[in-house]
Amino acid sequence: MSTKLALRGVLFGMVAAGLTACGAKVDCNSVTVKNDALEIIQSHLDAAVWYREMKIAMTGEPQLENITTLETRSGGAQAQCRAIYAYTYNDKPRAVDVTYNLAYLEDKKSTQVRVAVDDVKGGLMSLVMTEKPIKNGEEKVYDTYNNNLIAVRHWTKGVEDGTQVFYDRQTKGMIHQYTAVSGRKDGEETLWSADGTVTTRLVWKDGQATGEAMTEPGTDRLTNVKDIGYSITQLDRGQKQGQRKTYRTGSAGEYLAEVETFKDNQLDGLRQKFNQKGELVWQARYSQGQPDLDAEETKNTINDCVANRAERYRRNWATSYRPQEMEQRIAGETSIWEADCKEGRR
Repeated sequence: MSTKLALRGVLFGMVAAGLTACGAKVDCNSVTVKNDALEIIQSHLDAAVWYREMKIAMTGEPQLENITTLETRSGGAQAQCRAIYAYTYNDKPRAVDVTYNLAYLEDKKSTQVRVAVDDVKGGLMSLVMTEKPIKNGEEKVYDTYNNNLIAVRHWTKGVEDGTQVFYDRQTKGMIHQYTAVSGRKDGEETLWSADGTVTTRLVWKDGQATGEAMTEPGTDRLTNVKDIGYSITQLDRGQKQGQRKTYRTGSAGEYLAEVETFKDNQLDGLRQKFNQKGELVWQARYSQGQPDLDAEETKNTINDCVANRAERYRRNWATSYRPQEMEQRIAGETSIWEADCKEGRR
């Protein structure tokens, strides 16, 4: 039986370990004392948020070694002890000094163990700040606010290896799962929204994904949240193929904001943008990732866009320039407007 207390950074454990007929003398090297001291240390390390990531890089069981009795008092009923807390981190043996005090409790016929846990915490914290953990085995990640489980990861020598599962921090439901082999995704990858709807389903082979993915608007970053908008992308062996549709949220709800056409991971075909009413507001035709300036759709869009920019400029600066100077300034801005209009910036 043991009880742990904390006071001013020095942690105490009270252990009911009966003494035999040895004159009620305490022993720094007692197996029971060392086990209780280790239990006290470990319980407080486990409570530290910074230790959670470090722990996955620690292998084997820590030990108290090189036991030294620094002082005895009261005929051996009290003792001050020193040891090294020996552990393995990043596959290397490590050690930090720790002290603990023993006292025989006459009324309980047991030994009280008091451990200066801050000795160990300080040593480990200093190490993890200078040497990042090389993770091995299973890692469980908890939310720092509500302490819910948000991920179960598997690692081998610092790279993902095995099933990786992620959970919603509020509903606790699974939202992302895939398998990695030596740091590379392999096999099925699935994402779910918080309500359990599948948002992405991919199959990975040789480092390339095939399937349908929901990403952040206009990007390749996977997401399971639609609130700020999203894109639906078709992938074939790691390359975007066919249409990518981007949806936004407006005053009347979700609407189709953009349609892009891809071939072999490049824009190739018609690219269109729409307003909340579903009206076409911009379009251009692309070839091998670049606007096709000879295509009728592209030329009309750029010309209309530049003309609108010029008209706005005239209205905004009508009282500042005379007509001839106004047209000179517009001519100087035209190349910038054309570049913006090619990218759909109206």
